[in-house]
Amino acid sequence: YDTLTGLPNRAVFRDLDAVMSNIAIVTRHIAARLEANGDGDAERRSLTLVQGKEGRDWVEDEQGDAWRCTLYVEGSETRLTADSPDDAYEAGRAFGDFTQLMSDLRILPA
Repeated sequence: YDTLTGLPNRAVFRDLDAVMSNIAIVTRHIAARLEANGDGDAERRSLTLVQGKEGRDWVEDEQGDAWRCTLYVEGSETRLTADSPDDAYEAGRAFGDFTQLMSDLRILPA
C-alpha cells in the first residue's frame, strides 16, 4: 500500500492524544456509515489510519512529535484554494457530504 504521513503541529494541537483520538473516531465513523450505506467507493471516500507497532493510530518519536499515517487514495488531490467555480462547488458538496455522514455521531463529554 502507498501511504501518507502527517505531523500535527504541537504549537496548535497541544493535546495530541485528544486530536488523534478525534481523528480516529471521525474516520472510523465515516467509513462505517459509508459501508452501511452500501457505498462501493468507501475506501476512497474516507481516510484509513495505519496503526503503528504499538497498536496506536500514531507513532511518537524521540522528540515527542506524533506521526500519523493514512493509506494514500490513488488519484486524490489536495488543494489550498479553489481554482474555478467547479472546484468551489465540489468543495461545498464534499463538506455537505461530510456533515451528513457525521450527523448521527454522538460522543458524551469526558
